[in-house]
Amino acid sequence: MKSWAVFSWLIWLLPAIPCKSQINQPLQAPRILSPVEADTFLKNNGKEVSPRLWEKVFGNTFPSQPVHVLLGNLDADSEQELALWFKTQETGTIVCFDRRQQAWARMGETSLNFFHGDNAPRIDSKTGMLLTYGYGWGSGYGSEILNLYQSINDSLHCVLVLLESEGKWLLGSTAHQFVNTRYRLISPEKIEATLVYRILAGDDMGIHSGRTIFSRKLIFEHYWDKDQKRFLPAQYPGLSGEDYLIDSEFELEALFAEEIRKLKFHGPKWKRRALGNPEED
Repeated sequence: MKSWAVFSWLIWLLPAIPCKSQINQPLQAPRILSPVEADTFLKNNGKEVSPRLWEKVFGNTFPSQPVHVLLGNLDADSEQELALWFKTQETGTIVCFDRRQQAWARMGETSLNFFHGDNAPRIDSKTGMLLTYGYGWGSGYGSEILNLYQSINDSLHCVLVLLESEGKWLLGSTAHQFVNTRYRLISPEKIEATLVYRILAGDDMGIHSGRTIFSRKLIFEHYWDKDQKRFLPAQYPGLSGEDYLIDSEFELEALFAEEIRKLKFHGPKWKRRALGNPEED
């Protein structure tokens, strides 16, 4: 159990760091797109652009790729922001611009991850946030990590990281554990995340294959911290603060360990067998 926790922590930590560290903030003299240049991107959404426009937005790190366009509001004013992004086989970049009178000023960029997943970035109109994805992977393990960005003082900030989905084997059995999370903006100072934790019977369980052995729903409240410029979770009983973001499956196993143990040794026969009770083999 302990070795898996360390492995899970490592694969969680690696995709979580870029949300903060790979945001490039605007220079003192921000790069500007003219209305004509912005219109060129809008009219050629999903197509390649000229080398001059490519270099102006993305530099010359990669050869030119089709550039995709997002429009949406990422701050408190009524003007829409402009986001330009591209992808290669495993990576990509998204650059965001803020409307300034008759031009678009660069407000920040961040890298995109398409290794072990292909979710495109998008702007959530309900929350006014830019959403990008990271991924965790391993033997019998997979997860999707959601990064949420906002424009604060005309700069792009990662304000919250959530585990959107996760699946892995339950050690000592053929059952699988799943985590699914949905969030909603309660107010500018509060985000509520609802997490559903489930254990399903494995494929070897005949008519019981895929049935729910155990399920619980947790609600996490996140509150805006003006100093850190991000949403921080309130303490949840049995979990250590923010750890569930990085090491969720191990924390949740520990949180529900006694209930799962009772099912393994005292639950219905099919659940005892599905959970790996050696007396039911």
